[in-house]
Amino acid sequence: MLIFPQGFRIDGIMLYLPKVGWVKIKDKVTKKQGWKNIKASAEQVLVKEEVDGFFAYIVYERERGVKEGNGRIVEVDVGIKNTITMSDGDVLSLNKKKIMALAGRTEALQGAIDRKRAINKKGA
Repeated sequence: MLIFPQGFRIDGIMLYLPKVGWVKIKDKVTKKQGWKNIKASAEQVLVKEEVDGFFAYIVYERERGVKEGNGRIVEVDVGIKNTITMSDGDVLSLNKKKIMALAGRTEALQGAIDRKRAINKKGA
């Protein structure tokens, strides 16, 4: 991984990296709403080689917006008869067969991951 803390520039849809030169940025990235803010507050660029090629990750500063709540506080009870019961009286009943099928699938996938980890440990 290469890190460019200084000397990089962003101009339109081009990114300049020292010792590399100008690199084109994909159009779908530059068309996002916050692209101007990203360009203005970019602090460093990390270039990483992945399976499908090289990728540049731009580290920038972002203001955190505070989300306004609706003023409601709700207690949640997870039970057997009703899947979810809230303190304000709302009841959510989910299909128990689907939940059990998802739990079984999760267990099967976790078993596959565990087997692959064991194989990788033997080879290392």
